[in-house]
Amino acid sequence: MNRNSCLLLILCLIVIQIITVFTVCSPMKNSSSAEAQVINMVEELGRKISQAQWRKNPNDNVVLSPLSIAIILNLLILGTNGSSNVELKNALNYSSDLQEEAIHEVFKGILVSLPDSKGVKISLNTRLFPREGSQIQESYKNVSKNYYFTEIQSLDFQKSPALAKEAINSWVSDSTQGKIVESFSGPLRPDTVLVACSVLFLSAAWENKFNSNLTKNGTFNTGRRNITIPMMTSDMNIPYFRDDKSSFEIVALPYEDKSYSMYILKPMDSTGISKLIQIENSLNSTYLDSLISQMENQRILVTIPRMKLNQKLDLEMDLKTLGIKQIFSRNLANLVNLSDKQKLFLTKIFHKAFLEITEDGTSGAVVTTNVISPTSLPERFILDKPSLLFVRDNENGLIHFWAKVIRPEPLTT
Repeated sequence: MNRNSCLLLILCLIVIQIITVFTVCSPMKNSSSAEAQVINMVEELGRKISQAQWRKNPNDNVVLSPLSIAIILNLLILGTNGSSNVELKNALNYSSDLQEEAIHEVFKGILVSLPDSKGVKISLNTRLFPREGSQIQESYKNVSKNYYFTEIQSLDFQKSPALAKEAINSWVSDSTQGKIVESFSGPLRPDTVLVACSVLFLSAAWENKFNSNLTKNGTFNTGRRNITIPMMTSDMNIPYFRDDKSSFEIVALPYEDKSYSMYILKPMDSTGISKLIQIENSLNSTYLDSLISQMENQRILVTIPRMKLNQKLDLEMDLKTLGIKQIFSRNLANLVNLSDKQKLFLTKIFHKAFLEITEDGTSGAVVTTNVISPTSLPERFILDKPSLLFVRDNENGLIHFWAKVIRPEPLTT
């Protein structure tokens, strides 16, 4: 057994059949300081990782859950001590006067309040897979279960790495209803001590469903070339705002339970990706709140692709760019709260995401027919160029899902 053992983290996000918004609410004015910091941190985390991924692969989509990533990083905060702990909290912009317990209590409250209704269902599950016989602190297991409802399943990485991989893949597949069937394709290292998984599953139905009879092939300009993709169309009365000076527009599409929304922000000029990146760079929480507060209900003829996004992100370099470095260092990592018997360090952290956008939102839902009158056409919003998507809790402003659509993949029926 090596003196230094590896710690492997995996995040798996699954978002299916997204369709979304109703009323637009400003962030809660009475939110606690801890809650406000957490909400701002999650948004900034999603934006910064999206930017970092685009810099590495400027022609690819980005799809991620900043909430899922934040939770796995908080599990690391629970396991670290000393400068490794301070570095993590500083990188996530937690203020020095914010007690760590308060951070975890806010996330516990978020998990408890996730919706589970006919209109919107969000589940976020975490599971620790320690190596059989490993000396993971009981206190760590208890506190991760208390705050994040984390389950424990021991595996034999050393003698049966193939079976261990199969067990992890099976749990992720079950947690995502078969949408992500393989988290690991390659072998696991036999000296792996712990794999930590976070899986977010979102299933939601549009309040204003798209009529599949109106779905027709259209054109999406990726910034490099035009692609043909099925386009769904519906006539809606929804929140909308257009900024002619900055040359972009934003709409919010309603979910059935009326507390969550998918926002779509699209540049209006022909500069494509460069304009989108400029907007995203400026889209901090204050600016985003300001935009949403200016949205007003308006009759809009909405056209968006029936599409899917599927992506696996390696987050190591992104996190190092944010200032999270020590936990990846064999010599500097201090994960003593996770195990005080072994010298642990982080070897891998990745995020796998899958997104579908369809006419219905939930299987078996009745499609509402929308009649478009050619004699009285409303304002038009067409998602036909690189744009931002995000799913947001309208009551507290928390962003669960963030995507940059550069090159959507057609979703066939």
